[in-house]
Amino acid sequence: MSQEALGLQLGGLTQQAISKMERGGEISGSQLLELSRILNVPVSYFFDGLETEGMVGFERPPQGKAYSPAAHSAT
Repeated sequence: MSQEALGLQLGGLTQQAISKMERGGEISGSQLLELSRILNVPVSYFFDGLETEGMVGFERPPQGKAYSPAAHSAT
């Protein structure tokens, strides 16, 4: 799919805006969700292989426990 075609499906974004996203530019959650729908992939596809160790705010909760922002906030 061309950047132009993808941009049209994402609400009329320009080819330049799509190119910026591909290079790591900012993308909103709703755009990411729509992109996954258009490309027929789960949202997690965009995070496959992402190394999260050491990244603040991306720690995985212990197995069987829900994530609690309060438990991870700096005091």
